[in-house]
Amino acid sequence: MGIERVSHYIDNVLTEAQARMGLRDTRLLVTWYTNRENKQSVVHSHPYHELVLPIGGSTVRYSVDGSVYLVHVGELVYFPSQVYHSGNFNIDDDQSDRLVVQIDDALWQATRRRVNLKNTGWLQQLTVLDSEACRKWDFAGLFVRMGQSLELPGSIRDTVFEAQVSEMMLLITQATGSGQTAAPSSTSVLVARAVAYLQAHYQDPTLTTAQLAQELYASREHLSRAFKECTMESIHNYLTYLRMQHCRKALEEGVSVLNACTESGFPDYSAFTVFCQYYAEPELLFDVPAHCFLPQPKVTSAVITLRTRQKRPWDIADEAVFFRAVRASFAMRRKKLSNGLSSGFPELGKAGAEAVIAAAGFDANVRGETLGIPEFARIANEIVRRKEKMRP
Repeated sequence: MGIERVSHYIDNVLTEAQARMGLRDTRLLVTWYTNRENKQSVVHSHPYHELVLPIGGSTVRYSVDGSVYLVHVGELVYFPSQVYHSGNFNIDDDQSDRLVVQIDDALWQATRRRVNLKNTGWLQQLTVLDSEACRKWDFAGLFVRMGQSLELPGSIRDTVFEAQVSEMMLLITQATGSGQTAAPSSTSVLVARAVAYLQAHYQDPTLTTAQLAQELYASREHLSRAFKECTMESIHNYLTYLRMQHCRKALEEGVSVLNACTESGFPDYSAFTVFCQYYAEPELLFDVPAHCFLPQPKVTSAVITLRTRQKRPWDIADEAVFFRAVRASFAMRRKKLSNGLSSGFPELGKAGAEAVIAAAGFDANVRGETLGIPEFARIANEIVRRKEKMRP
């Protein structure tokens, strides 16, 4: 077939990273994914457009915005960019084989403008073409030709890709206009509302299942059962995956660990995070879902790399005082910073701690968990100056 066959073991995060790297060079990728051990992907979205054609083995179950789609062998599913979804790949067979086409958004949008599509409703939502349409228009053959085109020289390859994506868009438009689509196997209005609320408010660190149920005027137990049945995830896990994806993107864009955590809605920023960022530049590589372990934990793990800093960009007068200030701040993370500092530096006293905070330029009610390394450096340096003044 001339298409790379990949074992899809480590879920969507690793394959997404591979796709994003590959799309930098070619703008279009075609891969044959095989699932044996990894039966389920976590909820995720990606910045590119994806088309999936099961070619053997199990029916695939996708969950999107409160609806469940069963995509059978020979059918085609289209995922627009930035649409959150999850999949279960081993429903009625131990193996699932799928041809997957991933298309860079710039190529996708340029092609869309060029072909000037009229009936474009399918472009904004998950769309499933039935097997009759896929056989009639030979999407499997088209995907194989796309894969073979990857071997062409760059200038020729780009032109061929544009023609092939144009052909694919026109054929999908023809099929959807003729009603050759598959409807979701089930839809829950309650879950759709819950998913929409979570996607809009996941950055709120106080968001809980109980709060979500209250917003939707539903019982917590009923909402939790319906949500798990539809999305294959608990509300807590779904919320965590949304936050992890946002945090990963923020780190890739150069946002500090503190800001990435707080902007993503994580309330668990800690002294350990500060220490890691002080000595090294952390980079999140990919998530490892719970089902990769036996027995399964109740959390999602992650693989990171720490690159030791050759030079630290902060002006810190005394490292010992800096680390002491960080520990003291997080020892009372829910209280005002002045409480933590006065406890960690009893020689300062409460009034001295408040004076340090004011001299460093912070509000009297600031909490340590809201500060990053530059802010802690200012606090530590002010403590050093104040202690020097206190010497006889």
